[in-house]
Amino acid sequence: MHEFINLKGRICIRRYPKETTYEDIRDGRRIGEVIEERDNLIVTAGKQHLLDTMISTTTDNFDYVGVGSGTTAAAVGQTNLVYPMLRNQCSDRWRSNITDYFSAFFSSSQANGPWEEAGLFRDASGGVMFSRSLFASSWTKTSNDVAVCEWSISF
Repeated sequence: MHEFINLKGRICIRRYPKETTYEDIRDGRRIGEVIEERDNLIVTAGKQHLLDTMISTTTDNFDYVGVGSGTTAAAVGQTNLVYPMLRNQCSDRWRSNITDYFSAFFSSSQANGPWEEAGLFRDASGGVMFSRSLFASSWTKTSNDVAVCEWSISF
Protein backbone atom coordinates (compact mmCIF):
# COMPACT_ATOMS: atom_id res chain seq x y z
CA MET A 1 0.00 0.00 0.00
CA HIS A 2 1.31 3.44 -0.91
CA GLU A 3 0.31 6.48 1.04
CA PHE A 4 1.22 9.98 0.00
CA ILE A 5 1.67 12.79 2.46
CA ASN A 6 0.86 16.19 1.07
CA LEU A 7 2.18 19.14 3.03
CA LYS A 8 0.25 22.35 2.57
CA GLY A 9 1.39 25.78 3.68
CA ARG A 10 -0.84 28.85 3.94
CA ILE A 11 -0.12 32.41 4.99
CA CYS A 12 -2.37 35.26 6.07
CA ILE A 13 -1.09 38.82 6.57
CA ARG A 14 -3.31 41.09 8.67
CA ARG A 15 -2.92 44.84 9.18
CA TYR A 16 -3.96 46.69 12.36
CA PRO A 17 -3.77 50.30 13.59
CA LYS A 18 -0.38 51.15 15.13
CA GLU A 19 -1.62 51.27 18.74
CA THR A 20 -2.69 47.60 18.57
CA THR A 21 -0.73 45.19 20.77
CA TYR A 22 -0.20 41.51 20.13
CA GLU A 23 -2.25 40.78 23.24
CA ASP A 24 -5.18 42.75 21.71
CA ILE A 25 -4.99 40.52 18.64
CA ARG A 26 -4.44 37.24 20.49
CA ASP A 27 -7.30 37.93 22.88
CA GLY A 28 -9.70 38.87 20.06
CA ARG A 29 -10.06 42.56 20.98
CA ARG A 30 -8.97 43.65 17.48
CA ILE A 31 -9.91 42.27 14.08
CA GLY A 32 -7.40 43.10 11.37
CA GLU A 33 -7.76 43.82 7.69
CA VAL A 34 -6.60 40.87 5.59
CA ILE A 35 -3.87 42.10 3.26
CA GLU A 36 -2.89 38.75 1.77
CA GLU A 37 -4.08 35.19 2.20
CA ARG A 38 -2.77 32.39 0.01
CA ASP A 39 -1.11 29.02 -0.20
CA ASN A 40 2.68 28.97 -0.24
CA LEU A 41 5.47 26.73 -1.43
CA ILE A 42 7.24 24.35 0.94
CA VAL A 43 10.81 24.34 -0.31
CA THR A 44 13.18 21.37 -0.58
CA ALA A 45 15.33 22.48 2.38
CA GLY A 46 12.21 22.62 4.56
CA LYS A 47 11.15 19.10 3.56
CA GLN A 48 14.67 17.81 4.21
CA HIS A 49 14.68 19.43 7.66
CA LEU A 50 11.34 17.83 8.48
CA LEU A 51 12.77 14.42 7.55
CA ASP A 52 15.86 15.13 9.66
CA THR A 53 13.68 15.71 12.73
CA MET A 54 12.05 12.32 12.17
CA ILE A 55 15.40 10.54 12.42
CA SER A 56 16.66 12.80 15.23
CA THR A 57 19.56 14.34 13.34
CA THR A 58 18.17 17.71 14.45
CA THR A 59 15.85 19.01 17.14
CA ASP A 60 15.76 22.58 15.81
CA ASN A 61 12.32 23.94 15.05
CA PHE A 62 10.87 26.76 12.97
CA ASP A 63 10.38 29.90 15.02
CA TYR A 64 10.83 32.93 12.71
CA VAL A 65 8.80 34.64 10.03
CA GLY A 66 10.62 36.86 7.57
CA VAL A 67 9.24 39.44 5.16
CA GLY A 68 10.88 40.98 2.14
CA SER A 69 10.46 42.95 -1.06
CA GLY A 70 11.56 40.38 -3.65
CA THR A 71 9.28 39.72 -6.61
CA THR A 72 10.88 36.53 -7.95
CA ALA A 73 8.48 33.59 -8.17
CA ALA A 74 8.74 31.01 -5.38
CA ALA A 75 10.80 27.94 -6.34
CA VAL A 76 11.57 24.71 -4.48
CA GLY A 77 15.34 25.31 -4.50
CA GLN A 78 15.20 28.68 -2.72
CA THR A 79 16.85 28.90 0.69
CA ASN A 80 16.08 32.53 1.62
CA LEU A 81 13.88 35.43 0.64
CA VAL A 82 15.06 37.26 -2.47
CA TYR A 83 15.22 40.70 -0.77
CA PRO A 84 14.80 40.10 2.97
CA MET A 85 13.81 43.01 5.21
CA LEU A 86 13.34 41.48 8.67
CA ARG A 87 12.78 38.20 10.51
CA ASN A 88 10.77 38.25 13.70
CA GLN A 89 10.50 35.47 16.22
CA CYS A 90 7.07 33.90 16.41
CA SER A 91 4.85 35.33 19.12
CA ASP A 92 2.90 32.07 19.26
CA ARG A 93 3.23 28.54 17.87
CA TRP A 94 0.80 25.69 18.39
CA ARG A 95 -0.60 22.52 16.87
CA SER A 96 -4.21 21.53 16.37
CA ASN A 97 -4.88 18.08 14.91
CA ILE A 98 -2.58 17.81 11.87
CA THR A 99 -1.86 21.52 11.46
CA ASP A 100 0.93 23.61 12.97
CA TYR A 101 0.36 27.35 13.39
CA PHE A 102 2.92 30.15 13.62
CA SER A 103 2.12 33.79 14.37
CA ALA A 104 4.62 36.66 14.21
CA PHE A 105 3.94 40.28 15.20
CA PHE A 106 5.58 43.24 13.42
CA SER A 107 5.37 46.53 15.36
CA SER A 108 4.83 49.95 13.80
CA SER A 109 8.60 50.54 13.69
CA GLN A 110 9.50 47.19 12.09
CA ALA A 111 9.81 46.20 8.41
CA ASN A 112 8.26 49.36 7.02
CA GLY A 113 8.26 49.39 3.23
CA PRO A 114 6.90 47.19 0.45
CA TRP A 115 6.02 43.63 1.42
CA GLU A 116 6.13 41.27 -1.56
CA GLU A 117 7.30 37.97 -0.04
CA ALA A 118 7.44 36.07 3.24
CA GLY A 119 9.13 32.94 4.57
CA LEU A 120 9.02 30.63 7.58
CA PHE A 121 12.51 30.06 9.05
CA ARG A 122 14.36 28.09 11.70
CA ASP A 123 16.75 30.89 12.73
CA ALA A 124 16.88 34.67 13.15
CA SER A 125 19.40 34.78 10.28
CA GLY A 126 20.75 32.16 7.94
CA GLY A 127 19.48 28.70 8.78
CA VAL A 128 16.75 26.77 7.01
CA MET A 129 13.74 28.26 5.23
CA PHE A 130 10.74 25.92 5.41
CA SER A 131 8.42 27.71 3.02
CA ARG A 132 8.10 30.88 0.94
CA SER A 133 5.20 32.90 -0.36
CA LEU A 134 5.15 35.53 -3.08
CA PHE A 135 2.25 37.90 -2.59
CA ALA A 136 -0.36 38.46 -5.30
CA SER A 137 0.03 42.21 -4.85
CA SER A 138 2.42 44.46 -3.00
CA TRP A 139 1.49 46.03 0.32
CA THR A 140 3.45 48.90 1.79
CA LYS A 141 3.62 48.72 5.58
CA THR A 142 4.05 52.11 7.27
CA SER A 143 4.63 53.36 10.79
CA ASN A 144 0.83 53.71 11.07
CA ASP A 145 0.48 49.92 10.88
CA VAL A 146 1.28 46.84 12.88
CA ALA A 147 1.03 43.50 11.12
CA VAL A 148 0.70 39.85 11.99
CA CYS A 149 1.87 37.03 9.73
CA GLU A 150 -0.15 33.92 10.45
CA TRP A 151 1.31 30.74 8.94
CA SER A 152 -0.16 27.26 8.89
CA ILE A 153 1.43 23.99 7.78
CA SER A 154 -0.83 20.97 7.48
CA PHE A 155 -0.95 17.43 6.13
